[in-house]
Amino acid sequence: MAYGIKVSLPGYDADTDTNLDHFALWASSDDTSDSVLIKEFARGSHDVTPSYTTAYEITHGLGYIPLFFVYCYYQNLNSLIGVPTDKWVQVPHIQMTASIPPFYIYADTDKIYIWNFDGVAAGTETEFKWYIFYDEVVGTDTNTITESDYVIKVSKDGEDASTSTDPNDYIFHSDLNTFKILKEATSSVTYSSDGAYTIAHGLSSYSPTSFLLYLEFPDGYSVMCNGIGRTASRDGNFVVTGVYIDSTNVGFYLSRSGGSGTALKAKYLIFETPL
Repeated sequence: MAYGIKVSLPGYDADTDTNLDHFALWASSDDTSDSVLIKEFARGSHDVTPSYTTAYEITHGLGYIPLFFVYCYYQNLNSLIGVPTDKWVQVPHIQMTASIPPFYIYADTDKIYIWNFDGVAAGTETEFKWYIFYDEVVGTDTNTITESDYVIKVSKDGEDASTSTDPNDYIFHSDLNTFKILKEATSSVTYSSDGAYTIAHGLSSYSPTSFLLYLEFPDGYSVMCNGIGRTASRDGNFVVTGVYIDSTNVGFYLSRSGGSGTALKAKYLIFETPL
């Protein structure tokens, strides 16, 4: 006999539905894997002064490399062609490029490093915001939290919810925030030439919030597109940069050097976390 807890999204029947994408929470003894909700460790913001020699450091001290997202309000101080001005963008991880990128990030088991090269000559600061999660990406270590007097928690298979205080032992813990998806949708983006393209997300009542964008190219392969990072299709015929969000659209700049096709498949997720 199966046991656990399931909370379906509106319009779905938790008794009969088996599509994990239709549930806010799914934990069942007959599940083949733990359907873990990411658990927030910390968030913050800082106006980072540009520098070619010094990174801004965020100490997380988790003992492993965690899942994390960094966003910034990009002013395009170096006037790069094809990228947005005064828009919120996701900051890419370190990339190999022919020229110095406006910014990038990377992490180790103790810190996250933000390199900001945009507007070095002017010394103009850029606003960065970040979200760090307990969830391990590389490495292992044990962490503990001080729990509230009353909690709702669902442990992973093999973990004891009555004794464990390690956040990575849990599918869900009511003391820890999880990213709530405001909107998850697909779209087809028709293109005819190099240029800027937008997808209306229909959440105009919200200020810009954190987001992710994935594109499937005509070669059949999909990629996650990061901010000012240069994201290329597998066959090298397409390059996407300047990915941003505002109160109306998710947008990006597309360059094409070959290949066939007239449309890209897009999937975006917009979260409740404000920018």
